[in-house]
Amino acid sequence: MKGLLLHGIEVQPAVLSTVAGAVHYETTECADKKKALAKELSVLLRANVPGGSAVRCIYAASSLGIAAGLTALKLPLEGALTDCVAVGELSMDGRLRPVKGTVAYARYADAHGLRLICPSSMEPLASHYCSSVIHADTFDSLLAECRLAQASAEYTTPVSNRHAEEKPRAEVCIERLPANVVARAVQAFEQGKHVLLIGQAGTGKTLLAQYLVSLLPELDAETADEVNTIWSVDGLLHESPIRYAPLRAPHHTCSMLGIEGELSLAHGGALFLDELPEFRRNVLDAVHSALLDGAVRHAGRTVPARFRLIAAMNPCPCGAGPERCRCSAESIERYLSRVPRWIRELCVVVKSESEEQ
Repeated sequence: MKGLLLHGIEVQPAVLSTVAGAVHYETTECADKKKALAKELSVLLRANVPGGSAVRCIYAASSLGIAAGLTALKLPLEGALTDCVAVGELSMDGRLRPVKGTVAYARYADAHGLRLICPSSMEPLASHYCSSVIHADTFDSLLAECRLAQASAEYTTPVSNRHAEEKPRAEVCIERLPANVVARAVQAFEQGKHVLLIGQAGTGKTLLAQYLVSLLPELDAETADEVNTIWSVDGLLHESPIRYAPLRAPHHTCSMLGIEGELSLAHGGALFLDELPEFRRNVLDAVHSALLDGAVRHAGRTVPARFRLIAAMNPCPCGAGPERCRCSAESIERYLSRVPRWIRELCVVVKSESEEQ
């Protein structure tokens, strides 16, 4: 049996069996830790089962998966607890707690014709992607649901309308921004180009960036699935799937590890780098690589990262504008030299009115 590997989520199938009444847990991922957990749960659940029993299709993504497998060995619930993806954390008081990666698990279960077993808090999002979901707040109530599922040969959860609970896209008011500056930025962005905004502090560069992203079309089905999977794995998605292009705006103090995560979260949308010269050079190099490759290496895995770049910067270190600026020529030169050459080569430069005069 092959494990699940999807945008950072990796789960190995578990085979639970019994020999002479002892529970054995077989997996290749974190074997020692998982085996110890299985032993503890077997005592907790009093899984005294006859030798020779086996459950071979439990995908144990967490302690809930192991507990489901042990219960399937003990109780006549094989029809509901086998051929399933059991994901969630089982607390010592019997309550079920959510884990990250809901979309990834739900997509995998649905693609392989498996039933998804999860805590109730994961169900609203999971039901968008999986046609058969069993959910509950406690382990006891989950077993009751499993009995109901076993009694009904066609126990399915209708796949939700992916647009039903989506909030409308927020409107961005740009009436106070110079019309000619907005027009140039919009023209470049609609042509599929990256944009570099240059203007003094307070001229609306951030507002303009938000407006440009609002012009991007609704995500297509394939990209939306990738975006929602990535956000779900990072624990940033809870109830409704994303259908519009996301905007990520990391701070200029962002580390290499941080920018890798931001690049993956910007997939399908845009990355806004405000105070561009203040970013570390290796961080900007990582952005450049992602733009060229359409992907980023994050946590040892290759994750899609296709996005539009919107950068913004002041014309000088103080950002006061030409009339009030007191920066020396040397300091301005040092400031501008922090911008990599590839930025000016890839981006269309849009300057504010005061900078053009």
